[in-house]
Order: sequence, then structure tokens, then C-alpha cells
Amino acid sequence: QRPVDKIAAKLIAQRGFTDRIGVLAGDMFKEPLPRDSDVHLYSNVLHDWGVPEVRQLIAASFNALKPGGLLVIHDAFISADKTGPLPVA
Repeated sequence: QRPVDKIAAKLIAQRGFTDRIGVLAGDMFKEPLPRDSDVHLYSNVLHDWGVPEVRQLIAASFNALKPGGLLVIHDAFISADKTGPLPVA
């Protein structure tokens, strides 16, 4: 979502990776993911959603990634009752 996509694109350009990394803003539940990507990154996304939504996102990535593609999950996972672990509760 904006402005996160703009910030990410700027940082990617500053580091000289625009030939290898793309940023796409959109509704991850309604819009199809680009086909034939090498990597999908979910950074601090999945903890905000329930199991059905997380399964939907992971399935969408699985179907869109190239064979042998990589799904990277960078997140803070919390207990079901949202009380811990302490650093992320």
C-alpha cells in the first residue's frame, strides 16, 4: 500500500537493485499476483490475518511463483490469545 511501496522502491533504487527487485502495490486478496516471480516476500503481513486469509495468500504465492521459487516470510508471530511472546504482544 502507499506510501510503503514508494519508500521500498526508493530504497531499492538507492541500493542499485532495480534490475532484480520489483515493488507492486495493490489489494493482495483481490488482485492476482504476478506470474513467474522468483521470490515473494511477506514482511510483517501475516500476523495481521486469520488462518483462512494466510492460507489464501500462501496459496496465491505458490501458484504464482516459478517452479523452485522461494516464499520468504519475515514476521512476528504471536500466540492465539495475543499475549505473547512479550516483544511482539
